[in-house]
Amino acid sequence: MGGRCVSHDNQPACPIAPPTPTPTPPPALAPGVVYHWGNGWDCLAGFTAEMSYNATFGLNGAAAPKPGEQFAMTVCRKVGDTWSMLQGAGEIAGGGTLAGGGAVACGTVVLCFVGGGAAAVGGAAIAAHGAVTAVYGTWNLVASAVTTCLAASATGGGGGTPPPTPTPAPTPIRTPVTAPKHSLVNALRDFTRIDFNAGKETFSITKERMAHFLSRHHPAYWDGSTKLTQTFLDPSLSVDDVGMLVKQTVQTGYNTRAPSGFAGTFSYTTEINGVTYRATTVFGKVVQFYPLP
Repeated sequence: MGGRCVSHDNQPACPIAPPTPTPTPPPALAPGVVYHWGNGWDCLAGFTAEMSYNATFGLNGAAAPKPGEQFAMTVCRKVGDTWSMLQGAGEIAGGGTLAGGGAVACGTVVLCFVGGGAAAVGGAAIAAHGAVTAVYGTWNLVASAVTTCLAASATGGGGGTPPPTPTPAPTPIRTPVTAPKHSLVNALRDFTRIDFNAGKETFSITKERMAHFLSRHHPAYWDGSTKLTQTFLDPSLSVDDVGMLVKQTVQTGYNTRAPSGFAGTFSYTTEINGVTYRATTVFGKVVQFYPLP
């Protein structure tokens, strides 16, 4: 047959190769679940908050690390710890120089009354603050590294004994249906910016920032991004209503605002009609606004 395989009626009868199985695709994410890494503003907020937390020796509770922070915010907190160490070293060096100069001036007796004594005391205070700030920055970095190692050990990465009852991973929040993009565009079609005063300062809400507030926290304009501690505004609020809430949050919280450890950056927390809101400003520009859980 010349190598051919045929049936009794002289038709080809070679065995047919089985079809190649189609690989099973990985399961898709559950509807409404979006994992968000954060953005540049989250990074800036983490950096400034950690600087403030270290510079106030852990007394600024508003700047303390909180559960559910964005990945970008957590990473930039470590950058803030490193910067605190550098800041502390600078204050130690500068304060020591000032204190030494003051002590020399006091040695002349006459110059001591002109400011030598004040320089010596002030320089010592600066150096002391720098030392404590550097210690806090160093401690936070070391504590983070130790926590990471213990976590690896608990999961078998470091040879430790796993806990008897593993803690289940947090379940991502199921959120409202993502709004169509044109709804936000239409809502802000005539919006330019809002300028207002608080204390002796002028603040502004730009169109780009208002779009961010609405797309992240208003159910009617939500873009689908979420956090483990995702919060939403009242869906009945209009764009003007949100603008008034931002304005009232900054104005009411102006006298109790908390510095975030970076020049020109402040955090405001205000309760309005039973809801607590938080706003962040950077050199007079409102960059974050959302209701607290």
